[in-house]
Amino acid sequence: MEALRYFDAHVHMSWYADPASAMTDAASLGLGGICCTVDAENLANCPAPDADGAWALAAGLHPWWADGADLEAAVAAAESSRFVGEIGLDLGKKHAQTAEAQTRAFTAMCEAAQPGAVLSIHSVGAGHKVLDILEATGASGRCSCVFHWFSGASDELSRAVRAGCWFSLGESSLATRRGREYARQIPAGRLLTETDLPKEPGTCVDAAAHLASVQRAVAGIAAARGVDTEEVRALVLANSRELIC
Repeated sequence: MEALRYFDAHVHMSWYADPASAMTDAASLGLGGICCTVDAENLANCPAPDADGAWALAAGLHPWWADGADLEAAVAAAESSRFVGEIGLDLGKKHAQTAEAQTRAFTAMCEAAQPGAVLSIHSVGAGHKVLDILEATGASGRCSCVFHWFSGASDELSRAVRAGCWFSLGESSLATRRGREYARQIPAGRLLTETDLPKEPGTCVDAAAHLASVQRAVAGIAAARGVDTEEVRALVLANSRELIC
């Protein structure tokens, strides 16, 4: 962590054609973060990060993969990992039909998360339900809960802030009016940057493009808050160290 200048709180390194090179190349540019996975098989196929501490590997069960996934394996992985993600609920039109399986999977993963774990959370059309589950399982009290690309209603944001949650923002979320407004409202000490890259499995490694996406997120947050980009870069890095250490 000491040599890092930028932090990506939510990236799918396993979707790069060469995940190990993606981690090494990004770290050489001063970029580190949290490598999220979508299920236990995806986790098993992702190489362990190098010992330099730039990257952390998270055990996840993405809501899109929840129906039919090996829940037992995902839970076992979460029980033995400091980092858990991507997990959550997606109750938008495309995925609402699997709401029951998603809820069962998210609840189980929250129950499995150990004290001090860092959770990276997907929430679409489900802000209050996600928070209900975090509270009911005790995860919101014993873990650091990070909402990835938060796009819920303003009352959901307020509730998440009161619960002490963190928020990772990327250039895609900052391209929206709501995203920019939330970047202004989120407490400074709970702001993180993310990319959610790459967009699909098998993507060729381009560490410079990866870093540029994080830098655009930093610039977007700075513009929304009316401060200097270097101030935001340093803030996010300090926040990331508090989150992980």
